[in-house]
Amino acid sequence: MRKVPPFLLLDAFRGLAALWVVMYHSSMTFLLEHPGYARWPWYALCNIGQLGVVIFFTISGYCIAGAAHGALVSGRGTHRYAADRLRRIYPPYLATVTIAFVVLAVMLTARGYGYEPPTNYYSPPTPESGLFWTATLLLLQVELHQFCLVMVFWTLCYEILFYALIGLFLALARIFSERREMQSAFLFAAIGLTTQASLAWLLISPGTCPFPFDRWYQFGIGAILFQIVAARFAPETEIKSAWTHALGQMGIAVALTAAFALLYRLDDWPGHPSTRMQAATCLIFTLLLWVLFPRERRLAHSRLLFPLMWLGTISYSLYLTHTIVLPFISTGLRRLGFDGNGYMVTSLVFIAVSILGGWIFYLAVERHFISSRQKKRVAEELQEPAAG
Repeated sequence: MRKVPPFLLLDAFRGLAALWVVMYHSSMTFLLEHPGYARWPWYALCNIGQLGVVIFFTISGYCIAGAAHGALVSGRGTHRYAADRLRRIYPPYLATVTIAFVVLAVMLTARGYGYEPPTNYYSPPTPESGLFWTATLLLLQVELHQFCLVMVFWTLCYEILFYALIGLFLALARIFSERREMQSAFLFAAIGLTTQASLAWLLISPGTCPFPFDRWYQFGIGAILFQIVAARFAPETEIKSAWTHALGQMGIAVALTAAFALLYRLDDWPGHPSTRMQAATCLIFTLLLWVLFPRERRLAHSRLLFPLMWLGTISYSLYLTHTIVLPFISTGLRRLGFDGNGYMVTSLVFIAVSILGGWIFYLAVERHFISSRQKKRVAEELQEPAAG
């Protein structure tokens, strides 16, 4: 088995996805109050920015499948895989929770003195129950039906369970066989079968498909892409037969996803976490990555994509922190008159402030918890881009 080179271009798409989500939140409340503006091109683009989460999940599927494959290739234990995932997710998350609690305390104190803090879309609750604290500290808000202190935390509840399932498959693969190629075949067959099962459930009874399997297909299709890419680097040995068998399983999952995305109308289920548009986005984005893969390194070092590559390196920090400043920027500027036809100024200022805040948070917190391998990759990505 051979290591698979990092897919550098994924950081550009991370940056694009993070920017799209920030755009969505920048205009979300405004469009609820003034739906007529949704026809404007800028707001129409912002209004579907939640699809950036689909891109994040698909990229996560690729990267976590890659991490599990890398653990098999290098012989690292499952505990190392788990430690790397926890270190990557939890410290920045807990730092954001701390900041959010400070902001919440300031807002509640101001309210106690009769000053209403600048907010236009939510009233901060007072967290008192032990269940809330447990859910917040362990990222179990969705499972335990607790509110998220920061609105984007619900996606991390999915991510952490996705990581746990892959870790379980990795542990079972080591029990299944001592041969690494067979362990890899078992791992990806398990991912493929789980993807098929979740898709079948969504097709048959979408209203009963439980968390987190209602979005597993987005993660699973990203893992499928990694497997197809990894097969190109497999040596010419009997491993090919194992890969061929597992790829057959993945092919069925892709076909089911296509049928799910294009033929079934999940939109008929109001409030359901998966929609036809999300499924189509997942499939189209995966196919785009597959087409771009042969030339991705040249694209990743182009000047044109350099801003998105940079955004990609701070995307997690940007994603975690941007909604904390949202009510202050939005309401403050709207009270100064940047509302109605002028709200686009408020939206753009919020995006700029969010990027600045995300960069500061990355430097202060996140970068201290990324692995040396990732630091090396980031340094490679952010070197002087080539002309064109």
